[in-house]
Amino acid sequence: MKEEQLYDPIGEWLIREKGCQRDKYSQGYLKNIQVGDIRPDVFAIRYEIITDRTYPVIHFHGYIVEVKCDGKGLNELLGKIMRVKRRARTSKEWMSGLHTVRFYIAYPTEQVSSEVFEICEEEGIGILRLQVIDETTVNVYEVLRPREIALNGMSHNSQRSPGVFEDSINRIGYLRQMFQRPSKLYDDFIRPKIKEYKQKLNRGKL
Repeated sequence: MKEEQLYDPIGEWLIREKGCQRDKYSQGYLKNIQVGDIRPDVFAIRYEIITDRTYPVIHFHGYIVEVKCDGKGLNELLGKIMRVKRRARTSKEWMSGLHTVRFYIAYPTEQVSSEVFEICEEEGIGILRLQVIDETTVNVYEVLRPREIALNGMSHNSQRSPGVFEDSINRIGYLRQMFQRPSKLYDDFIRPKIKEYKQKLNRGKL
């Protein structure tokens, strides 16, 4: 099986098990996208509406997976995920969009070696064990959970008006590709809460 054939089963797993939404707002996951000078194999986002604030905001949680079609390229796989992890923690494009990010490696194997476990555990990288049944069926097992890494995320100030929010989404390539209609995201989740807050303020209930 070619490496690219493993991307969709992993993306579907992220939607099913990690809550990365594929809906009328978000595509759920993207494959082989260019972000700055790195190109993750699979990249998914879970968005979260935060309402326990004066103004509601949306937080974006990223999942980045580097994939190999067999266990022969493990050193290359580990090297790539560490480079991606380093760039995501220093790149303005990653830092200013996502609020958190988690990193995984994924490859077909019957058993993950103790050496790979130890390296990934120390680096905070998750492991997905892939079981290839046939050309159309790939089972995904999370055998090591990654550590969550906090990034700056899209600023709360940029989410207080629809125009600024849409501009902020469109300035960040991976958010622009993931969220095809940012105005709909704003109108359905942020605008009603702001309106409700202002109404309470006008009635003197705050």
